Amino acid sequence: MKTKILLTLGAVALTAITFNANAGGVSWLDALAALVLRPRFAYATVVALVLAGVLLGTYQSARIAKQDARARYLAVVAPNALR
Repeated sequence: MKTKILLTLGAVALTAITFNANAGGVSWLDALAALVLRPRFAYATVVALVLAGVLLGTYQSARIAKQDARARYLAVVAPNALR
C-alpha cells in the first residue's frame, strides 16, 4: 500500500515538473536524455560520469583513511578509561 502511494506521489511530482516546450509535450528530462545520448555527446557523457565517480571515490577514501588514522592514534595514545 505504501509503495503504491509513493509511486503515485512520484508520478504526480514528475508530472508537475514536466516542461512542455512544444505541443508534443516533451519533458525536460526526455529532452536532456535525448541530447546526452546523441553520438556526439555520448562518449563525453561516459567520460564525465567515470571521472566524477573516480573523484568522488578518491575523496571518500581519503576521508576514511584520515578517520582510521585518527582512530588508531587515539587507540595508541589514550588509555582505555578515556575511550
